[in-house]
Amino acid sequence: LMCSPGSGQPAGIQNKGIYIESSSPITCHFLYSLYAATNGTGLIPAENLSKLYYVMPLSGGVGEARRIRPDTSNIVATEDNTTVTIKGLIATNTITIHLNRLNVYPLALVLGEITEISSDKKIAVINSMNCYKYIGGACNVQIMQIQGSENFDNKYIIPTTRYSNLSSQGVIDTNNAAGDSIQILSITDNNIIKSNGNVIATLNKYQIFEVINFLNSSVIESTNPIFIYQYKKGIKSNNLGDPSVNAIYSINKIKNIYNLALPPMPVSGTFDAPEYYALVAIKTSGLSSFRINGNLLNFSQLANFGQVGKSEYSSGYIRLNG
Repeated sequence: LMCSPGSGQPAGIQNKGIYIESSSPITCHFLYSLYAATNGTGLIPAENLSKLYYVMPLSGGVGEARRIRPDTSNIVATEDNTTVTIKGLIATNTITIHLNRLNVYPLALVLGEITEISSDKKIAVINSMNCYKYIGGACNVQIMQIQGSENFDNKYIIPTTRYSNLSSQGVIDTNNAAGDSIQILSITDNNIIKSNGNVIATLNKYQIFEVINFLNSSVIESTNPIFIYQYKKGIKSNNLGDPSVNAIYSINKIKNIYNLALPPMPVSGTFDAPEYYALVAIKTSGLSSFRINGNLLNFSQLANFGQVGKSEYSSGYIRLNG
């Protein structure tokens, strides 16, 4: 992984890569620590990196006036003499760069452009989306490690975040700022997209479909492989926290054991006590055996789960602290 460049336009090749290894399995989370803009991403193990990525900058958001540099895809080489080809799929411009191990190339993204990043050796790609927001929502830096094309699939289950649908909780949200949004990328033509069995879009190659107010957990299916971002808008009031973004893994990638690392508490300054939550999608039949740190879910925790459409899955949230 790497650190993003400083203010201004992205610089050229930099020696900012970091390689982490251990004698036993570990989980890693990269935290970008900046006042009023802290964010992070889970990290993909080196053996699961790819040679082919499709990158789409988040669309639909509105950057605030203090946005000072473009969104970037930070490309990290894992081996010496790595050749990387970067191709705009709409403007069809192509550049080639050569990287050595742990070199980082920050690529400026163009809003609305889909970018193909391919290489002759495995690389990591980490997106930095700067001061991204929706009207009425909060502004924040978004950090997300991108999945390779091997992870594109045609069936996903997406649980909504805790405050995605305030109206269902009796709270007025006139700006729809508390909701989630999802963005779906297709890399083939005539790709029919369904949410809980209902057709919501037909996409052609390199088209993006956005659900701006994604209010209910859904099973998303497609005739051909797709890739999905889920964006939690956040809001400056109502205690809903800052925005965040995640790349969604398909149902075929679901595991039955996860290790989560919570960020450390602030050591100085005046901060509200953070609340940490895990969003969970699980087969309904498995809820009775679901454990957190060895303990079965109690009645109040189970009450936070509900069936996803008419599927065999349920989704909900678990508070991880307090």
